[in-house]
Amino acid sequence: MARSIIDGNPDVDEVWEIPVRNHDEMLTAWGSFVERLRERQARHEYDHVFLTQIFPDNFGNYDGTVRASIFRGYPGPITVPVTPVIRLGAEEVAATARFVAEHRLKSYDRVILFECGAGSGQSFVDLAFAEHTAREIVVTIPGTAVVISSNIPFRSDDPRIIDGSSVPFRCNAELAKSCSLLIGCSSGISWLTTSDWAARLPMVQLLKRETSVYASFVHDHGRFGLPTDEIIEMTDCRPHHVADCVACIAEHGFAVARVRFHEQLELDFDFYMGVMTHVLRRSGIGTVMRSFGTTLRRYGPRRRLLAGAARMLWNELGRRRLAMLLRRRT
Repeated sequence: MARSIIDGNPDVDEVWEIPVRNHDEMLTAWGSFVERLRERQARHEYDHVFLTQIFPDNFGNYDGTVRASIFRGYPGPITVPVTPVIRLGAEEVAATARFVAEHRLKSYDRVILFECGAGSGQSFVDLAFAEHTAREIVVTIPGTAVVISSNIPFRSDDPRIIDGSSVPFRCNAELAKSCSLLIGCSSGISWLTTSDWAARLPMVQLLKRETSVYASFVHDHGRFGLPTDEIIEMTDCRPHHVADCVACIAEHGFAVARVRFHEQLELDFDFYMGVMTHVLRRSGIGTVMRSFGTTLRRYGPRRRLLAGAARMLWNELGRRRLAMLLRRRT
């Protein structure tokens, strides 16, 4: 489903595509792929194989965040830039230019790209929230247009609030060059705007407080030494609060708005422990303990992490003991 993201990537020599109709088939397809891959490696078609994907076999590398966990699937140091690599074709650039011209984006003082497809489940944003926020923004800040980008089309009665669902996903990297601000939910379009193709936009990220720092761009960028001064993160807020933040950016600048609106997210491990509960049921205690070790090396001996690991281990040992007793009785 996401294969097109690597089209034109100069570091990709060949694509091996395994058709999958839906997420339910992913596990079976992955197992079949790995089996065929090992057969090809045994025939010396490959010298080395690195399987970096977290799901389903690399949860031992998982620390709650995506980029760092994927990189652990490669045994050597990462010595190249960690910026995502995107290469658009001429037709994609032309199609984006037609969208920009059709909606007269160049005529506005500022254009906001509003991502509202929170596929990661770590944001509270949906289409209704985005539309409500966009209406408040265009009324409050003259000369502003908002492009709401998702895979869900909608009808807008205000030319300043624009349905961006017709823009192919990759093309949002090109569209960012015609925008001045991103309102995001730490999903695909947000990450596209950090690619080497896009224009890097100041961003306001809207996240669920309950998922802690794991969807946080500030958290990720800090881990890799990337700048965070043009990122504002806010949690569980209403549309008018987001509109107030955007108005402050327009009137006083991003630095002032960041002081007033940015929330420092706390690391509490609850979201991570929830993921590990699912991993335990599928992959067993060994994978979970490797992940705990990985997370301890990153964050140090945090009390809530140690308590969560101990509780999970105790519960698993109790479950196994109960299963053993039941087997003896039968």
